[in-house]
Amino acid sequence: MSQSRRGGIPARFLFPFIGVIVLVVAYTAYWLYAQGQIRQSVTAWIELQRQSGYEIEHAPVRVGGYPFRFEVRIADATVSTPDTVEGWTLEGGRTVAVAMPYDFSHWIVEIHDPMTVNFDNGGAYRLATESTRFSIRSGRGGTQRLAVEIDDLGVETLSGPQAAIERVGHLRLISELTGEDTLDTQLAAGGITIGDVALDEALLEELGTEIGLVRLEISVTHWSDLARDARTDMWRDAEGRVEISESGIDWGSIAFQAEGSLSVDAAGYPDGRVSLFVLDPEALADVLVASGTVRGENENALRLLAQSAPRGERGTAVPLTLRRGGVFLGPVRIAELERVGG
Repeated sequence: MSQSRRGGIPARFLFPFIGVIVLVVAYTAYWLYAQGQIRQSVTAWIELQRQSGYEIEHAPVRVGGYPFRFEVRIADATVSTPDTVEGWTLEGGRTVAVAMPYDFSHWIVEIHDPMTVNFDNGGAYRLATESTRFSIRSGRGGTQRLAVEIDDLGVETLSGPQAAIERVGHLRLISELTGEDTLDTQLAAGGITIGDVALDEALLEELGTEIGLVRLEISVTHWSDLARDARTDMWRDAEGRVEISESGIDWGSIAFQAEGSLSVDAAGYPDGRVSLFVLDPEALADVLVASGTVRGENENALRLLAQSAPRGERGTAVPLTLRRGGVFLGPVRIAELERVGG
């Protein structure tokens, strides 16, 4: 009588399962280690802001998302600016930042729930959006690319002066630092409702409070000189400039595109030239005159300029000159400027 053979699973079939288990354990160990490092990095960054003078309070930082991603959650935050700057306090909102396990240089940040901002000089406002999303990509030198998407932003005035902007239907912004030390920025925003106190009342009566579309495409050269200490005088000495292209606005009866080049003069005022390509220059002249922006003898000069300016495929070219703290449309001073630095 033969002895019965003992059954079992061949070793060659067990090896794949053992390999999978080893990989899962190793990945879990990596994920837990990275989770701790991320929490430490977030806490260290917040502490650095506190050392700079900001007052920051928040619920405990939570890091989850296992196994497919890392998800940082911060809730119940209150942030106040240092005493050395014009103060404000931001409260509320719930921030969620997500990164993939294989790429910590790229984070997607979303802000949920309304926020409230209180200004020390008076005014409290509630900010609510349908969605707010940031895409942040970093490199060795810090943030290299920032993209912002905001849909249906509403600003409610809780106290103090009425908000300058009451609503923004959509906003898209992409800002990227190139290898030539130039910051390229593209912005598009539409469905904008202006508050009653943002601009001159007569001008608002002519144009209305609804802006259909704003487009902005600019390049800031010698960006590191400006970003280092926010000193416009140092940036000017480095021959930094703002190059404007493919920009424009559709607002009431006015629609135009703009391009030009600006810097800052020794007194800290914007200095340079901008060309407006206006579809209807006479409508622009009517608005400036009717609103009282242009008065007296300048009215005839403005209308003559609107009628005689060269016309092209993009519209009538109208030169704007920024100098000595003013904006000049041809020889006519149409606006005053504020200093942007020293």
